[in-house]
Amino acid sequence: MPRKIGFVSGMDQIHSIQSKLVPIELDKVFIEDEKAKPGSNSEALSECIRFLERGDSVYVESFSLLATSLSDLYHRSKQILSQGASIVFVAENIMLSEDETNSSVVSLSLFDSFAKFENYLLSECQKASSASSDSRIGRPSIPSKVRKAVIAQNEQRIPKAQIAKQHGISRQTVYRILNEKGSRR
Repeated sequence: MPRKIGFVSGMDQIHSIQSKLVPIELDKVFIEDEKAKPGSNSEALSECIRFLERGDSVYVESFSLLATSLSDLYHRSKQILSQGASIVFVAENIMLSEDETNSSVVSLSLFDSFAKFENYLLSECQKASSASSDSRIGRPSIPSKVRKAVIAQNEQRIPKAQIAKQHGISRQTVYRILNEKGSRR
């Protein structure tokens, strides 16, 4: 006789059993340790998979409780489907079953491929962004021509705000240049 099995990840998810999984009369519930990360090779998930028999249904509240990536989801789902059981993702209202194993596996394979492609695009964008951005950290350097002009104008008693405006720098930068040279007045 097919059984209904619940898999809940983390002790804080016990409230989820009472919310979304409560209308379902579950024969057994496997609760993941609070410290375990979803998708890791957990004892509770391994125990759940060993417990499965052909025709059983595993009820999981959401994709995120079974895996942290589409690749994890693909592999975890294949493990459960290979036992002859079906998986019901309650929040997403999706059921993967052995009757539809081929189409389910194809769908998960497509999701996995899309996720890898998206990760590739993101990493390429990050590489391009870091390569195009100035790799210097900190203040931009002030050309020596500007430094000399700031010092000369200060010696002519031109107001610091006017010097800053003329050279497109802040007053703070003017003061910093003058402090470095010891010629602040």
